[in-house]
Amino acid sequence: MRTKTYEFLVMISLFVWSISGSVIAAEASNESSTGKLEQLAPEAYIPFANIGGISDWQVVNDSTLLIQDVHGHWYLAKLQSPAYGLAFANSLGFATAPSGTLEKLSSVVVSGRRYPIVSLTRTDPPAKMHADMPVEKPNPY
Repeated sequence: MRTKTYEFLVMISLFVWSISGSVIAAEASNESSTGKLEQLAPEAYIPFANIGGISDWQVVNDSTLLIQDVHGHWYLAKLQSPAYGLAFANSLGFATAPSGTLEKLSSVVVSGRRYPIVSLTRTDPPAKMHADMPVEKPNPY
């Protein structure tokens, strides 16, 4: 009887030990994955975008746009899908939240079509072009 009780206690302690080890490993992996997420740039917003809060914009590619606010800060906006007319657009529209803030899930309007913004983060200003640098025009075809 005593041996069965001893074996039972040993099995219970091994079970508890194995569970605690897996819990510690899971917590360590959660901390490392959250650490990676915190290293990404946080989502940003541009207040009063509907009443002059945006002063400039530059096209990076069909689905990425650089936007400058009136304070000189630059933001990188990634669109949900490519806007093929973006490189040739003379003007853009911004569909903001009801508060007038341009943020993630707002939209960029190009030629009457809305393209949702999936990410809006602060970024460095774009490189300045020098007068002696050749200007490459995008190929329309």
